[in-house]
Amino acid sequence: MSDKALVNSKVENIYSLTPLQEGMLFHNLYNKNSTDYVLQNILSVDYDLSTENVKTALRLLSKRFSVLRTLFFYQKIDKPQQIVLKDRKIEYEIIDLSSSTSNCLKKEINKIIKDDLHRNFDLQFDSLLRLNMIKMPDHKSKLIWTMHHIIVDGWCTGKLFKKFFEYYSRLCNGESEEDILNEINSELISSASFSDYTSLPLARSNGLRNSVISSSSDSLLVVYSKSAST
Repeated sequence: MSDKALVNSKVENIYSLTPLQEGMLFHNLYNKNSTDYVLQNILSVDYDLSTENVKTALRLLSKRFSVLRTLFFYQKIDKPQQIVLKDRKIEYEIIDLSSSTSNCLKKEINKIIKDDLHRNFDLQFDSLLRLNMIKMPDHKSKLIWTMHHIIVDGWCTGKLFKKFFEYYSRLCNGESEEDILNEINSELISSASFSDYTSLPLARSNGLRNSVISSSSDSLLVVYSKSAST
């Protein structure tokens, strides 16, 4: 049988890690409590955000940027791989502090920020971007974005936030999720893929004869066998 990766319908692509990503993965495994590669951004919004449109905008953001659908698998294989799923929910939590008094509000927000930072990430199973939306007094909102540096550089976060608010505004103005999704699909067809950069998909970079990936909402199982020639 020829060397060929066989993936199920839930997997979009499989890539090798870049050298920088390999270093971050090693650091994550060596010290799981370290927050050195955890990025956090806090955005204040002077109006009450629609929770439903935030959820839909996150779904569109995940469709647009494959890094938000990526996990990193390293157990029982020769070389770690990053696996891009076709669909993946960005973790999203709503926290209502709209009734908090001014004396307690700052302390509560700081605790949420600190707890989310030190929660860190399981690179194999966690959504590597998560959003806490805090409902504030006076119909204001605060967004706490926490992500791992292994999927995004600090300078890229501005692009993510810009797209998120673009999708959110368009949804609030009555544009349908389907119309925006069609636009995203057209953009993806015309844009370069990550494999154009790495040129190291799993089928060429590993001596695996078969690689069968099965994914569920909370687990990923890789079953493989080494090529007889190795």
